[in-house]
Amino acid sequence: MQSRNRRIPRQRRRGAVARPRHKTYKVHMSATAERAREIVYAAIAAVNEELPGRNRIEADDLMPLAGPDGELDSLRLINLVVHVEDGIERDLGLQVSLTDSPNLFDAGGPLATAGGFIDHVMALIDSEAA
Repeated sequence: MQSRNRRIPRQRRRGAVARPRHKTYKVHMSATAERAREIVYAAIAAVNEELPGRNRIEADDLMPLAGPDGELDSLRLINLVVHVEDGIERDLGLQVSLTDSPNLFDAGGPLATAGGFIDHVMALIDSEAA
């Protein structure tokens, strides 16, 4: 049986407003950066649908994609690039070819990590939209 005199936390009291204990800072991304991230993460999700559960990759900026630490084989990398190109065309109305980049598949190239690929896609979108 619970005691009637138990203390109710401040944020749960009627009419009280919960306030964060620590200051939080929101990172502001440009619209292009946000769209590039959404397109690449959607492409990663599409590639993951083709993979068995244990081989799926995380949609994380630090996730290695290509190179010695890469999680995707060459076929999956090509599928990822095609999904991103399709997403750019579908969402932004731009026709781009990511494979025109000379060092795209190099170990230290844009596909080394998901974050590097997002930066590459963002730069390509900016150059095509200009």
